[in-house]
Amino acid sequence: AACGGTASGAASPSAAPNTASAVTPSLSPGAPPRPAATDWKGLFDSDSQSVNVAPALEAVAGVLRRQPDCQRVATTAPGSFTAMGQAEQAYLLECGATHRVVIADDAHDLVSLDLAEDTLTAAGDMDWNGTDELLVIGHHGAALTVRALSAVGGKLKPVYEFDGTPEACARIAIFYRFVKPNLEFRLEKPAKRCAAG
Repeated sequence: AACGGTASGAASPSAAPNTASAVTPSLSPGAPPRPAATDWKGLFDSDSQSVNVAPALEAVAGVLRRQPDCQRVATTAPGSFTAMGQAEQAYLLECGATHRVVIADDAHDLVSLDLAEDTLTAAGDMDWNGTDELLVIGHHGAALTVRALSAVGGKLKPVYEFDGTPEACARIAIFYRFVKPNLEFRLEKPAKRCAAG
């Protein structure tokens, strides 16, 4: 069941998400206007999931030296996760049988969390507070977990969690919107065409 945030039965989202990345409002000159607070944005779609892209070893050597119990970096995501305007990287490390998310600047590991999820992507600034959130996705046999994480008070904390088993001939689509002061989330299970068996 989905939990976290505020459930909403408001009007349906205008379009299904086509990536697992969230849309970040733009403030640059000449850019499209910010979406209205009531506009739903795609957070996750099981039919078009993100995949880990392993970085070059030389680009992640520093974080591996600082995390000696981890063997490799599965993927990275850039952003400002701990404070507005910071140049930081989120790393998904493989550490034995588990994974660890580490947020770091060029010289220091700032926040870390051991978790079971195996895929990571940046989610953008979901609540318009100047810092970015992360999306972690776990594949556990037939089960699926999706969590949006935010760095708060020196820790990574979930702002949304989904844990369930996808149904046959249906996909999982998760949307969010920020209606001050709350993030709201909406889970949909649209039917999809199944291959003839």
